[in-house]
Amino acid sequence: MTPSVIACQFDARAEVIGPWRQTGNINQDCFHIRLADGEGILQRLNTNVFPNAEIVMENAVRWATAQPVSVEFLRAEASYWVVNRDQYWRMMRKIEGGNSYFRLDETSDPVGYAHSLGSALAMAHRYANELNPRDFAVSLPGFRDPHHYWRQHQVATETGWPERIEEMASEIEFVEDRRHLMMTVRDQTLIGRIRETVIHGDTKIENFLFDDQGRPIALVDLDTVMAGSWLMDWGDMMRSLTNPVGEKADPSEVAFADDVYRVARDGYLSEAHTPANEIELMEKAALGVTLEQATRFLSDYLRGDTYYRLAAGDPPDLNRTRARVQIELARQMEAALAIT
Repeated sequence: MTPSVIACQFDARAEVIGPWRQTGNINQDCFHIRLADGEGILQRLNTNVFPNAEIVMENAVRWATAQPVSVEFLRAEASYWVVNRDQYWRMMRKIEGGNSYFRLDETSDPVGYAHSLGSALAMAHRYANELNPRDFAVSLPGFRDPHHYWRQHQVATETGWPERIEEMASEIEFVEDRRHLMMTVRDQTLIGRIRETVIHGDTKIENFLFDDQGRPIALVDLDTVMAGSWLMDWGDMMRSLTNPVGEKADPSEVAFADDVYRVARDGYLSEAHTPANEIELMEKAALGVTLEQATRFLSDYLRGDTYYRLAAGDPPDLNRTRARVQIELARQMEAALAIT
């Protein structure tokens, strides 16, 4: 079936306008659709990354229905999917008036936007607190699980490319010395010292939509909704926001944006209903998620770029650069936030 035929199963009057501008790298087939009463986005889920397509949608719909403004998924008869030759297609109604950014420095007021993002994430978590994490099955095994990534790291350091293992000896030592910080939030959740809630799972700035006044109106891209600690979402947001040069920059250009961290923290706590023992872990959560991402990039470089595959125009050492950027960010974050 063509995208036009698939779209008409969600809305009989649907018309394909053209390709949709993608902000992510996972779900590549995406089309802008004119609906009978507005506009939509037709998207094919990448089942190589998300093998449990039905679980992804069940989790996404539960999250969306708990939020005052969120993604609306259209139905095709009794299902949110049209399945065509093992391809899973879904239709989302376009949220009107939403603007998105890839980086904080693209906004008119980076520090002001950081405060708004912190408060918006807290509000999303407040609505998500009404949900039962036990209702959320695992859609992406191992995601946001530092123990899983650490096992991969151990295999990579034992069986990876010998010359790369030797080259990255100091980076390997850095992450291994901080393994306990990478595990803190997950371990505290597993033993019941902090709450398990429902989280978004991918809280970078490009997954927020803003109105023309710069106010966040929705958190989109719901494929990674799952059970976990809100601190994982907080940590991932800070890893993203406090590194204005991005993941592919020269590591020497990395400068932890302490002012962004502080105002985002104030914004989060202005809206959050959060126990004191969890607030105490906010700094370690930010560092822990940064170390987790550093470990993922490092492991992949050691084993020959098998997960973060290189595109045709990418330099051959891209994952080495990404790992070093995250390690430098972690180093600066650790010092600025006085984390031990």
